[in-house]
Amino acid sequence: MKKVSVIVPVYNNEKYIKKCLTSILNQTYLNIEVLVVNDGSTDDTKKILDLMIYPKLIIFNNDNHGVSYSRNFALRHATGDYITFVDSDDWLEKNAIEIMINLLEKNDADAVRTNYYIHENGIKRTPENYDDKLVFEENEKQKLKVLIRSILNGNIPAYLWLLLIKREVILNIFFEEDISMMEDTIFYLNFLKKIKKIVFTNERTYHYLVHDQSLSHDQKNIKRINEVIKVDSHLAPIVQKHYASFYQEFKNRMFTIVMVEIKELGTNQSYITFSKELKQLKNNANFHLFIQETKMQILGFQNKILKLTLNFNFICFLIVKIRKICSSIKRKKLKR
Repeated sequence: MKKVSVIVPVYNNEKYIKKCLTSILNQTYLNIEVLVVNDGSTDDTKKILDLMIYPKLIIFNNDNHGVSYSRNFALRHATGDYITFVDSDDWLEKNAIEIMINLLEKNDADAVRTNYYIHENGIKRTPENYDDKLVFEENEKQKLKVLIRSILNGNIPAYLWLLLIKREVILNIFFEEDISMMEDTIFYLNFLKKIKKIVFTNERTYHYLVHDQSLSHDQKNIKRINEVIKVDSHLAPIVQKHYASFYQEFKNRMFTIVMVEIKELGTNQSYITFSKELKQLKNNANFHLFIQETKMQILGFQNKILKLTLNFNFICFLIVKIRKICSSIKRKKLKR
């Protein structure tokens, strides 16, 4: 029986960590090790972990370095034949690992990706099934092409916690530690270059919990814009080198994410505040380079309009407000 290493980074998650780990320790597949990396939690997470004494549970208490450092730390200490990841506020179906192992070994695959449930505000939702091209396609090169394109254009989220991967495939692949968003996407693209076969199933093995974030709204928008630009500088060379045919869709997506955050900046602010924030962004050399390198011909119609208006703060502000009103009217109509 092959061993599975389950990697769980945790930071200040006293509310959910016990449920998460209990769901892993109670798996029907028995040969597992659970590597929990406590990333310098300042709440009662460590106290809870100290009380959970199980042979399969390996706990590391580190200083705070971020989720990517924690995952890399666990990867270096993992001894399993297969690797899977779980976020510390989520939980697994009891037979999750058994389902993944069986699919991987039955199909002689390098990786398996299952499906999931979403829990938000007490409501359980079921996301759409995967495209048939991913589930039933027998041509592995074509399947990987569809998957990579879907990840780059955002049609499929690059969720690590849906994967079971052969450890040998990712021996020399690690997470980028200097970014705090879309690090999963970079990891996906790096490991997909090395595999020959991945199996998709619509069996739902994972429960994903959505809950409030701690950052204030405005700080979140500014931080996300800066992070998107940093991610673009990491991802663009990889995409250009290995997935050039999808580069246009990728750049359009990155630009869209930035524009969404700019629109959020203007949604609940006065023109003076919005103009000040936008001016600061435009004076940022990295932001200026990002906008400059995003050519008009690769953008969709709405993004072309928004790019043109970036040089005119008031027009940009008006467009943001008009879009907000239109969205509000649309939502009211849908409720009727």
